Amino acid sequence: MSDEQIDLLSLTKYRWRMKALQQKRVDKDFDIHLQAWTNQQIKATKETGQGKNKKSVPVYKNFKDFFNYEKRMKQIDGKTTKEDKEKKRLAEVAKRLNQRA
Repeated sequence: MSDEQIDLLSLTKYRWRMKALQQKRVDKDFDIHLQAWTNQQIKATKETGQGKNKKSVPVYKNFKDFFNYEKRMKQIDGKTTKEDKEKKRLAEVAKRLNQRA
């Protein structure tokens, strides 16, 4: 895209292009993380139990624990997740408690 074409872009079209670029980057991150997940599945384990009951189990139970695609896409859209809302609520509670002290 030339400098002249960029100058002619409306703010709305610019935002659309930026959002598309961000989504493309998340897709690339997804591919990278999927490859890492595959490699990790082969190697990564953690020890559970004690004594004779020790056994190795995977660190992550599923891929979504490793990389949450939907959450990343919602972040681009500016939508908050249930987890984000809970963190915000807890921060407000802490703020009120700190103001009382």
